[in-house]
Amino acid sequence: MFPTVSYSVTANRFAPFADYVDIEGYDFTGATCKLQVRDHKNGGTLRADVVPVVSVTVTEGIPTSRVSWSIDEATMEAMPLDSGDPDADVTLHHDLHLTPSGGTKFVPFAGSFVVKAGVTE
Repeated sequence: MFPTVSYSVTANRFAPFADYVDIEGYDFTGATCKLQVRDHKNGGTLRADVVPVVSVTVTEGIPTSRVSWSIDEATMEAMPLDSGDPDADVTLHHDLHLTPSGGTKFVPFAGSFVVKAGVTE
């Protein structure tokens, strides 16, 4: 539908994570989405399998589709550690597949998913 945008996020290991992306000018009512976090691109170990929610608002005739998702605290705590330095942040990868109602699946965004090392559990 349009080129994939690079969107990197940072999440804390010992807290739930929630985020969203607004796509202005498109009405994705009825779209289905899937977002995964993996330790490697092209089939690495699945670390989070998320079903995002799409909501649409219209302001002055212009639609905005909000794709929102969350990852619970237990899943964030279970993210892998850096085997060489367990105190370091860990860089994983994510992308979102969006299939418009009656349309063709595409990837609106993808990027790094950094798990920040934490202290308080």
